Amino acid sequence: MTLAVIVATARADGPDPLPTATLPTTDAPPDTAPATAGDDASAVDGASIDDGASGGGGVSGGDGASIDDGASAGGGADGRVSVLTRLVGQLGRLGVESHVITRPELAPHLRKDGHDPVECEDTAADLRETARLARRARTSVVLLPGDLVINDEQLARLVLDAAPRPATAATVRPSGATTRPVRVDASGRVVAAGSAFHRVSAPTADFPGALCIGGQRTGQAADLAENLAALLELPGGLPTFTTLPAPADLPASAELPASTELPASGALPASTELPASGALPASGAVPASAAVPASGAVPAFAVVPGAAALPEDGYDALELLLVGLVRAGVPVAAQPVPPELVCRRVRTEKSAQAAVKEAQAVDEDRVRLRAAIKSDDGWFATYAVSSWSPMLVRRAARRGLTPNAVTVASAGVAVCAALAFAEGSRIAMLAGAVLFYFAFVLDCVDGQLARYTRAFSPFGAWLDAILDRVKEFAVYAGLAVGASAAAASAAAAASAAAAASAGAVSAAAASAAGASAAFAGAGSAGPSAAAGWDGVLRPGNAWVLAAAALTVLTVRHMIDFAFADRPRPAVADAPAVPLTVADDPRADAAPPRPSRRVPALTRARKIIVLPIGERFALISLTAALATARVTFAALLAWSCLAGCYTLTGRVMRALRQ
Repeated sequence: MTLAVIVATARADGPDPLPTATLPTTDAPPDTAPATAGDDASAVDGASIDDGASGGGGVSGGDGASIDDGASAGGGADGRVSVLTRLVGQLGRLGVESHVITRPELAPHLRKDGHDPVECEDTAADLRETARLARRARTSVVLLPGDLVINDEQLARLVLDAAPRPATAATVRPSGATTRPVRVDASGRVVAAGSAFHRVSAPTADFPGALCIGGQRTGQAADLAENLAALLELPGGLPTFTTLPAPADLPASAELPASTELPASGALPASTELPASGALPASGAVPASAAVPASGAVPAFAVVPGAAALPEDGYDALELLLVGLVRAGVPVAAQPVPPELVCRRVRTEKSAQAAVKEAQAVDEDRVRLRAAIKSDDGWFATYAVSSWSPMLVRRAARRGLTPNAVTVASAGVAVCAALAFAEGSRIAMLAGAVLFYFAFVLDCVDGQLARYTRAFSPFGAWLDAILDRVKEFAVYAGLAVGASAAAASAAAAASAAAAASAGAVSAAAASAAGASAAFAGAGSAGPSAAAGWDGVLRPGNAWVLAAAALTVLTVRHMIDFAFADRPRPAVADAPAVPLTVADDPRADAAPPRPSRRVPALTRARKIIVLPIGERFALISLTAALATARVTFAALLAWSCLAGCYTLTGRVMRALRQ
C-alpha cells in the first residue's frame, strides 16, 4: 500500500495559531462513508478497497495505528469539511495510508478536526519522522502539504502514474505566492529546486509541495531526510539568504554612519557584514563596516549564516527534501499540472473555499479521457480513429469492459474480416475492409481504455502485441485465399462462355479448362488472369506476394524488438551538489536549445515508417477499391521503404550510444 506523509505545519494568516490544514472548504460535508466490498468504490485494477483505505482514509497517529475515519468525515465542529479532511479522503479513495505531521500547538486543532497527528517540535523532527515512515514503506511514498487543494485526477497521476519513477514533483506555473521555484530542463527533469536556504536562477515553474518518491528510492530519501535534519540542527549547517530592505524603505529613524556613502540605487552590497543574528540593529543603522563599492551594483540577496532570522514557518520539510533529492542527483521528473486542474496551497478561508470551488467545477472525467488519447500517435490513428473513439472508451468503461476483453474483441472482428476477404467477391471485399477498419478502432480503444481506467498489466501488453500479429497474418491469408477463389471463378466463367459460343467444347472440357486456368498464374493481363499458386514461383502469384509481404513485416518486427531489447545504460544520477551551497549549482549551465522539430516533417516521418494504423488503412483501402494483388504489392513496396528508413535510424542510434 502506498504511504502518504502529510506535513500540516503551516499557520493561517491571523493572530491565532490556526493550522491552514483545518481551514473550512465547504458548507456541508460530502458523503465519505467507508467503501466495502459491496460498494461501487474500487481500486483502479478492479479490486475493492477495504474500509481502512477509503472513505476519508485512516490517519495514523504516533503509534502508526489507523483511526476510524468517521470522526473526520464530518469535518470541523461547524460541520464544514477542512482542507486536510478533504485531502485525506481523496487519498483514502486511492487506497493510500495517510500519516499527518504537525506542531504540538497545532495538534489540538487537528484532533478536533478528527485526525490523530504525530507531533514534531520543528522541521528537523519533521524530516526524521518522514525518514522513519519512508523506511517502513514497502512501496512508493507520497509527500503532501496539509493545506493543499488538489483535484482527484491530479492526485491520482501523482500517486498512481508516478509510482514507477524514481521521484516525481508536481509543478505549476510560476506564481510566487506560497510555493518555491524550480527549474525544469527540456527533458522534463527538475535540475534545480529552491528553499529558504537555496536559490534557483531562471526558474521555470513552482513547486506546490506535492512529491512522490518511488519504492526503489525510499531508502535514499530517508537518508537524505536524516542528513537534512542534522544540518538544520547544526548552527550554520545550511546557508540561509534573506532579503534586506533597501535604505529607501528603512524607517525614518534609521541612521547611517557618516562614513557610509550609498550609491544612487540605494542598495546594500553583497559584502555587507551583518550581526550573527542576521538582523539589522534596532535603530535600523547599518554597521560602520558596511563598505559600499563605487559601482553600487548589489545582488538581490545577502547571505546570512544561521537560520535564526527566518520566520518560524519560512520553510518546511517538503521543499528541503526536494532540494536534497535534486542535489543528490536523483532523477526527479516534473509532472506539470494542466491549467484546467487545481493543485494549490491555501492560506485563508476565502482562498481555500475558492480553490475547492474551482476544483469542483472541473470535468475530471473529460480531462482523464483526453489524457488517455496518445498525443504522438500515427496520422491515421489520430485523425481517423481518436477523433471519435473516446465515445467508445467511455461506454466501455461504464459497462465494465476490461482492456483485455476489447483486445480479444478486436481480434475477433479481424478474423471476421479475414473470412470476408477469403470469399473473394467484390461485396465481400468491401465488407472485409470495413470490418478490418473497426478491428483497428478496437485495437486503439483497448489502450485508451487501459489509460482511462489505469488498468495496466504486463499480460495485457503481451496479449495486445501477440493478437496484433495474429490479426495481420489472418488477413494476409484471407486475402490470398480470396484472390485464388476470385481468379478461379473468373477463369471458370470465361471458359464456360467461350465453350458456349464456340459449341465445340464439351462441358467436361470447359470445366477442365477452367480448373487449369485457375492455377495459370496472375501475371497475365485480363479478367482470366489467375491469382492462385500452382507450385511455380511467379511474380504475380497472390500467395507469393503475401509470403513476401509477411516476411518483410516479420523482419521489421524482429529489428524493432531486438533494438528495444538492446543493452542500454541506466539513467545515471546527476553529479551530487553539496547542500551547504546556497547558489544554484547549475546556474552557469547552457540553457536548453529550443526544439527544431517541424510538425509537418514529424508527421511525415510517422507516415513513412508505416505504423500499424497506416498498414491497416492501406489494406482496407486497397482491398476495397482494387484487388488483393494490389494490396500485397503496395504493402511490399511501402514496407521495404519503411524498413530501410527504420533500419538506418536504428543503426545510427545504436552507434551513437
